[in-house]
Amino acid sequence: HWNTPPSNSSNAGIMSSEDAQSEREGRVLRLADHSFVLSLNNELVSSAEKESSLQTLEQLAKDMRNTPYMERAKSFGGNGISDADVTAAAKAVDEELKKCDENIADAKENLGEEEVRQESLKKAELLAEAGRYTEAIAVFKEIDEMSKTTTGQKIDIALQVLRIAFATDDFELMLSTLDQAKAYGEKGGDWERRNRIKVYEAVKCIRVRQFEQAAKLLLDAVATFTATELFDYQTFVLYVVVTSMITLERSTLKKRIVESPEILQVLHTMPSLQGALMSLHNCVYSTYFQSVVGVYDMLMKDRFFAPHAQYFLRQARIIAYRQYLLSYRSVKVETMAQAFGVGSEYLDKELSDLVFCGRIACKIDAVNGVIEAERADCINQLYQDTIKQVFCRLQARVSFVSSLATLEKHIMRLFSVKFLMFC
Repeated sequence: HWNTPPSNSSNAGIMSSEDAQSEREGRVLRLADHSFVLSLNNELVSSAEKESSLQTLEQLAKDMRNTPYMERAKSFGGNGISDADVTAAAKAVDEELKKCDENIADAKENLGEEEVRQESLKKAELLAEAGRYTEAIAVFKEIDEMSKTTTGQKIDIALQVLRIAFATDDFELMLSTLDQAKAYGEKGGDWERRNRIKVYEAVKCIRVRQFEQAAKLLLDAVATFTATELFDYQTFVLYVVVTSMITLERSTLKKRIVESPEILQVLHTMPSLQGALMSLHNCVYSTYFQSVVGVYDMLMKDRFFAPHAQYFLRQARIIAYRQYLLSYRSVKVETMAQAFGVGSEYLDKELSDLVFCGRIACKIDAVNGVIEAERADCINQLYQDTIKQVFCRLQARVSFVSSLATLEKHIMRLFSVKFLMFC
C-alpha cells in the first residue's frame, strides 16, 4: 500500500490523532495483507519486498500479541519470533482477559450499562487483536444487543466485525454484517459513517466481482473518503480507476475520472495506472496494452483484487477492442494489430474467441484479412427483449391456470368423497 496525500498543516494535530486511530483499527487487515504478500511467488514480489513484509508482519504480530500470525511469521522463515515469545504473548492476553472479565463483573454490580459496554468493548478489541476472532465477534454481538448502545456505536461495531470478515475472507459473515450496517445507517447513522459503509460495501462488491456496483459506490466516496483503516487514499484511487475503466461509458469515464481533480492529484504516483487510463481515453492502444500489464502486476499484489486480476486483464482488452471498432465499418486485421502493438495471428485468434463468446460484435473475413464491425440494432433488440418478457409472463400465467385446474380437481374429488360418506 502507498501513503495518503499530505494533510493541511492547520489540521495536522487533528489528523495525526485520527490517523493513529485508523492505523490501530486497520492492524488486523495489515496482518492479512503482509501475509498475502509473503505467499506470492518470487516472480511477482522481490526478495527485498518479502523481507520488508516479513519484518513488518513479525513486529505487528508481536505488538498485537496475535499468536496465530506469530506462528505464521515463523512459517515464512522469520527469525524475530521464538516459541517463548508466542507462549508469553498468549499468557499476557489471558491475564488481560481475566482483568477485563473482573472489570465487566464489577461494572454490572456497581456501575451502569454504559460502563459495562465500555469494558466489554475493550475485551472484544483485545480478542480481535489477539487473533481470537470467533470470541471477539461473540462479544461484539453482546454489545450490539445492549439497550443503551446507540445507532452510531452499532455501526462502529458492525464495521469492526466487517474488518475481521475482510481479514479472514469470511463471506457469510461479510454479507450478513454488511446488511446489518446498512440497516443501521438508514436508521440514523451520520454522513461520515454512511460514507464509510459505502466503501466497505464497495470492498465486498470487489470481492464478489460486482465491479459496476463497486465503481458506483467508490465514485460516491471520492470527495469524502475517510475509511483509511481499510486502505490509504492511493489504494482507494487504484480501486476507483480500475473498476471504472471496465464498467463506465467513455463519456462518463472522462467526466468522473479523467477530469476529476481528486483522482488526478494521486494518479501521477502510479505511472502504469495513469498510462492505462489516459491512453484508453486518447485511443493510443499500443501504449494502453503496455500499461495494462503494469496494472495487472499491481492487482496481483493486492489481496482484494488478486483473484480478479485475470478477469480485469480480459475486460480491459475487450473495452479497448470495442472502442477501436466503433470508429470503423471495416478494418484490416493487420492495421488493427499494428494499432494495438500485437501480432496479426494473436489478434485474429483473440477476436475469434471473443466473437464466439458474444463479447464483441463483428465478423472476421479470414480470407481477405478484414474485420467487419456490426452495429447493434437497438430497435430490434428492444423488440426481441419485449417478446421474451411477454412469452415469460404468458408461460407463468399458463402455469398458474394449470395449478388452479389441478386444485379444483382435488377439491371436487374431496367433496365427492365427503358427499358419499354423508349419504
